[in-house]
Amino acid sequence: MGMIMMKASQKIVAVVFISLISAMILVPLALFKTGYLVLESENRKAAYYHEVSNEGFKGFETYFSDRLGFRSSLIRVYAVLHHAALESIGNRDVFLAKNGWMFLTAEFNLEIARGGYPLSNAQAEENALAERVIADYYAKRGTAFFATITPSKAAIYSEYIDENIDPQSLSTPADRQLEAYRAAGVQAINVKPRLLAQRDTELSFQQYDAHWTQYGAYLAYCELLSHIMPDSDPITITKWKHEGTSQCDMANQVMRLGYTEMIPIASYQFHAKQVKSGAFYDALQAQVDADNARLKSERKSDERKTIISAVYENPDAVGGTLLVYGDSMWFTARGLPRFFAEHFKRVVVITLRPAISPGVDDLVKPDVVIHSHTERFCKNGEAIRATRLLG
Repeated sequence: MGMIMMKASQKIVAVVFISLISAMILVPLALFKTGYLVLESENRKAAYYHEVSNEGFKGFETYFSDRLGFRSSLIRVYAVLHHAALESIGNRDVFLAKNGWMFLTAEFNLEIARGGYPLSNAQAEENALAERVIADYYAKRGTAFFATITPSKAAIYSEYIDENIDPQSLSTPADRQLEAYRAAGVQAINVKPRLLAQRDTELSFQQYDAHWTQYGAYLAYCELLSHIMPDSDPITITKWKHEGTSQCDMANQVMRLGYTEMIPIASYQFHAKQVKSGAFYDALQAQVDADNARLKSERKSDERKTIISAVYENPDAVGGTLLVYGDSMWFTARGLPRFFAEHFKRVVVITLRPAISPGVDDLVKPDVVIHSHTERFCKNGEAIRATRLLG
């Protein structure tokens, strides 16, 4: 009798287990959604099949997973399990933070928010002295020079890393380094206060990528312009459109879910023309190639070669020529080169942690130069690296 009851109990457990598994599979399928769909909790739009159909099974997986019922709950479970998996295999590339936000962990990025970033006073002063060398070089050329540092996403949205951190009162490496620049006599511009003050009007940094959005770049542009051209008003954005982007490096690298994040895109009257060929562009490319070859031969090369990120021309603009030595925050898609092209007859942006190049300067003949790098690289001596072609 007892054996019969045990077998009956086992059957009941098996039936319940199979029923639960079936429900977990069938209910989300039954609630599969079609048509235009915004995944509000993830700040992006769901993929259409025609957008991903050329990616084969991976594209179908993206489309299918975006439209399952109870996706938000399933993704939270996945995130928890995936985070545990990352911990177990020792992957530290990306920190999965509150509400699905993602932050780089490289270069002590999280410590920018937590207060443990390794930038000593001596290093900050050494960086400042190198930046002063650059400023003096441009002073001799009669060129206005400005230094700035792009704040880390961890500094602007630190509460997602730790809810006890208030980003509005947080002092970060960019603040300290820019103060050191000023103490050394360099014109240094801190864009972080404006980003913090207006960050919530639109999304300032991507949730699943390390870069700022066009809105964040616009705030930085407004602050920079107020110092570089104080008599000029920033361009008027008629509308912030919200479009999907698959440039979500952290999500696509770590989560493998084919994210398409919704980000703000600036709508405004654009007058400048982007240049990608012609005598000037070709000569500029030749000089950049020569600089890369020289640094490589002198064993001073980086993993990434310096590139021409953007050239814009606007004959009707008031300003002369702007030359920017920057990084990926200055890529055209981020918006900064286009914003400044409304004020300068020519805008040239050289990126990927470049060295200040006398050859480029002789060719471009800038009236204004901006030197910029991202906050998490403060400890690496970016100003020192930038002087490699000056001595």
